[in-house]
Amino acid sequence: MLVVTGRVGMQFKLLFSPLRIGTTEVPNRILQTAHAKSFEDHVMASPEEGSYALPGERNLYYHVERAKGGAGLLVMEYQMVHPTSTGGIHYLAHAYRPEIVPRYRQIAEAVHAQGTGTKIFGQICHVGMHTRGDQIDYYHPVWAPSAIPGLAEYGLYHLLPKEMEPEDIQELIRAFVVSARHVKEGGLDGVEVHAAHSYLLGQFMSPISNKRTDCYGGSIENRCRLALEVIDAVRAEVGPDFPMGVRISGDEFAPGGLTMADTVEIAKLLAATGKLDWISVSAGSYWSVAPVIVGSMAFPPGFILHLAAAVKQVVDIPVFCVGRITDPTLAERILEEGQADMVGMTRALLADPELPHKAKEGRLEDIRPCIGCLFCVQRLWYNLPLACAVNPAAGREKYLGIGTLRPAPSPKKVLVVGGGPAGLKAAEVATHRGHHVTLVEREESLGGQVRLAARQPTRADMEDAVRYLEIQVRKLGVQVITGHEVTPQEVLAKAHYWDSVVIATGCRPEPTFFSLSRLENYLIPGADQGHVFSAWDVLAGKASLGPKVVVIDQDGHWRGVGTAEYLVDRGHQVTVVTSMNTVGQHLIPMELQLLLPRLAFKGVRIIASHEVVAIDGPTVHLRHVWTGQLLQLEGVDSVVVITGRRPNDELYFALKGRVKELHRIGDCLSPRTLEYAIWEGEMVGRAL
Repeated sequence: MLVVTGRVGMQFKLLFSPLRIGTTEVPNRILQTAHAKSFEDHVMASPEEGSYALPGERNLYYHVERAKGGAGLLVMEYQMVHPTSTGGIHYLAHAYRPEIVPRYRQIAEAVHAQGTGTKIFGQICHVGMHTRGDQIDYYHPVWAPSAIPGLAEYGLYHLLPKEMEPEDIQELIRAFVVSARHVKEGGLDGVEVHAAHSYLLGQFMSPISNKRTDCYGGSIENRCRLALEVIDAVRAEVGPDFPMGVRISGDEFAPGGLTMADTVEIAKLLAATGKLDWISVSAGSYWSVAPVIVGSMAFPPGFILHLAAAVKQVVDIPVFCVGRITDPTLAERILEEGQADMVGMTRALLADPELPHKAKEGRLEDIRPCIGCLFCVQRLWYNLPLACAVNPAAGREKYLGIGTLRPAPSPKKVLVVGGGPAGLKAAEVATHRGHHVTLVEREESLGGQVRLAARQPTRADMEDAVRYLEIQVRKLGVQVITGHEVTPQEVLAKAHYWDSVVIATGCRPEPTFFSLSRLENYLIPGADQGHVFSAWDVLAGKASLGPKVVVIDQDGHWRGVGTAEYLVDRGHQVTVVTSMNTVGQHLIPMELQLLLPRLAFKGVRIIASHEVVAIDGPTVHLRHVWTGQLLQLEGVDSVVVITGRRPNDELYFALKGRVKELHRIGDCLSPRTLEYAIWEGEMVGRAL
């Protein structure tokens, strides 16, 4: 959550002070760490080599945008050093290919041309066991320190790796050297070796994945041997004056894995070489008990700062920190307290590339906040290009980025009906373009269903998305009217006045259920009884619930599981019924990794693969999706139905063809999730 305080502008003295990193200097301490984007271009080399990937045009525009916004240092996404490393769930560029050098040069020159002093480093990596042998048209064995399969917790590949032989290790070192050479030849400002997050160098460091008995296994010194050899070889290749650093995990948060104490010793070993210019401290691995590599809104800001602080105490080179840091005030405090020298604000810059300029100018309330929703990670999980729920321009900077929002040729009088995220975004963008906007909301407050969703456990930061938009529309002078429901008659009475009408009236719950066994959608019999409620009734405090509650969840997202946890936290005995294989099936594994244990420890009963037949007073009748076996839940006091939703589109159809210009956006068009609403608000605001 972004905390707006009186500490603004140039009072961020440390945050906006330069830092010497080896032979280069960055203008401020705001860091974009390496993160995958799937913006690559793919080229077929040959049947023997398969395809290879290079940074694409979207990658260039993405980094240029963050340079325009004033970030001090950008680290490109981790890029592969060898054909046996193709990336995990998404495709990544191949640093070992000579064809990458011109692409690096284009990106470096474009970033430097922004005149902000921003520097850009490359990052090179081998993911080891966390790859797949058949990705990008090429079949190969998976390399790892020991023949231990990658854990399937994240839905990854669980292939049995080949234990690397001495000749494989030497080939790997040469691959890092070649890749580092390409980074330097491409004009990037430095190179970072990725040894964190249980990728290959980290796999050698970790006792979980390294069971070797040769000189690369056993003691912590032996387990670090490969990383040290890579560092030596890369430094010899790039020379003494080219900035080079390493990224490590400060704690694996896994039984038998690396601890903070281990990492402190590793940092000492790495720094003692005298060949590194910085150490970047992250956390976690693919076998962590909690998904700390990318912390969601369930984690507090700065939740792993102590790891960087511990490393900083034992090394004399700059230390980079990360950990859901989105607030410039927190970033300044980190520097004041000497916990780190550079502050990773990666997702904050994804949400608002202009965060540095806005913070420097004291415009904290104008910083579009990252809400930690993990939509960015979800996109990558499904092999889609990176995007952001609150920033439609992310990944589309060429068309929607800084400087692309042009004034309207002629200002219009615009009526926006609905003050949820879609309506708020439309009003914001339209007003920026010079239109005169009136926004009318039926409820007394703005924000729509997002404010209700924010009442679910661990989801409070959802509200930041609409709080920011409300601040913006009020500052821009949008006429905001709340507590009033717009009728077709009043719009038509002023049809001559409004140049454009935007309908963003959201949706409402509907107790329908789609039967997998019968392939039909039906109203649940008995859903009209007085003890049956919707999730919105519950979260709005409008439901009078008894002790024993059944939640019928066909959402598979946060509406179901979040409401169930909300209820159990208030003392109810909760059973969740879903026709899917598990609750939260549409959430990504790193969200489920936190959620499912929480529900289990809190005593939530889960009945999966069952559909609702009927609600008959205190009895809920279920049927197994596959076997057809019937099941009755007896003695139920209350039922919460989280199934269908229906657009509130009556106003739209009443006005269609009767006003000059009419648009329909958000859940009023089709009930979906936050990112769709904000995207459609952006696009209609640009189209008016």
